[in-house]
Amino acid sequence: MQVHTRLIAAFAELYKHWPKPDSGMRDTAFLKLTGALVRETDIPTDIKEKYIEKLCDLTGDDETRKRVKKVKYQEKQYNNNPDQVSGVKSLAEYLGTNFKAFDEIKRAETADPLKDRVDIMVKTALVAKGLVVKRCDHFLAQNFPKPNYLLYPIIAISLIVSQIIFNFDLFRLELDGIHKQLSNIFSDKSILYFSFFLYIFCK
Repeated sequence: MQVHTRLIAAFAELYKHWPKPDSGMRDTAFLKLTGALVRETDIPTDIKEKYIEKLCDLTGDDETRKRVKKVKYQEKQYNNNPDQVSGVKSLAEYLGTNFKAFDEIKRAETADPLKDRVDIMVKTALVAKGLVVKRCDHFLAQNFPKPNYLLYPIIAISLIVSQIIFNFDLFRLELDGIHKQLSNIFSDKSILYFSFFLYIFCK
């Protein structure tokens, strides 16, 4: 019953904007309408055919059988090549209007759990302070500074500098660890400092 209520609302809106018999637009309009019903709804074939037949009666169309056949024709087309079957947007553009009531009979979109998880991760990352999130295509399109090479294309100055900084950080961490170990061994600060600097010299 609910499906029929929504269909009545959708077809009542269609009826208001349907082409006149002498407009030469009806055949294409019916083709686009049946395409939209097939492409964007889950309405059974027989019900679609009944409503197309009723629209023909209300608009004084004398080619009812031809119009009704378009339902199964579009179903076959959609199964073979979905891209060739137009939706309600194409019908609305053709008739120069917007069929809001058609939204009520559209197929419900299926949820994509993976997409939902990705969206949540991105939104969470975006609220992190100071963190900038870039899409992959934006990252690849970004103009990064070109490196200066000592031995093209293997050794770049930036790589050498990065390695020096990295090694310095490791050495600093190592010194910190040695300092703590020596502190546990020696209570006399003078011996502690001597041992610490001796270790640095040996390194």
